[in-house]
Amino acid sequence: MKRFKKPLVGVGLSWGDCFVSDKLSEPNAEAVRPALWLARLNSASIDFLFALDLSAIAQELIAESSTGIKLMRKCPCAVWVTQPLAAQELDSILVPHDLRPVGDQAMDLGCSMAKLQNAQLHVLLAAEYPEFDYMFPARVSSERKRTYRNEVVRHIDTQITGVDLRLPAKVHFVIEPPDLTIMNCIEQHAIDLLVMGTVGSTGISGYITGNTVEHLLPRIPCSLLAVKPPGFKSPVVLERSGR
Repeated sequence: MKRFKKPLVGVGLSWGDCFVSDKLSEPNAEAVRPALWLARLNSASIDFLFALDLSAIAQELIAESSTGIKLMRKCPCAVWVTQPLAAQELDSILVPHDLRPVGDQAMDLGCSMAKLQNAQLHVLLAAEYPEFDYMFPARVSSERKRTYRNEVVRHIDTQITGVDLRLPAKVHFVIEPPDLTIMNCIEQHAIDLLVMGTVGSTGISGYITGNTVEHLLPRIPCSLLAVKPPGFKSPVVLERSGR
């Protein structure tokens, strides 16, 4: 959690028929709350407040016009897309893990969030080995499934060991397409926050392809914390003054 030293919040100044309001709309408040929470936990400060139209209508446009996806592609840091919650606390957190380094980062964040919020942590493993054919899963031998599952359990146990979670983490192992599996898990377990890594090519700025996060963003009913892979380069470069 110490990595969140400089939270950046995007909020809107318009609300309903009022172009400018002295109050935050509920969607904007949902964006500010986690930023203030993270800043307090890390003794950090929110240095910059970006005025962006995130009214109810614009929220829909964010999903439809891929603004959220563009942020994930271009921001050099993790991106938190919030959804209104019935309560301010997070009760359930889902981390889809692909056993890659970015998945380890997402897992660390998910564990920290679950510990701080006393939330139930769900860890989802959708097997993606080449021989795990989603169309014909019977081709995968029981022994191969068992071996892979044992590898997964060891990997996850190593990360969870030492994290003092109020509720034991629940690990779900499936052999299905990741998109479908994640959506099913969100619905079945009433997930409040999805924490997962993005898939990027190291050295190619802003290059994200075949990304499960991008496919899910317009569809998920919960908040999303998207973590960038090691070596990710933002395509946005600020010119240095004084040249």
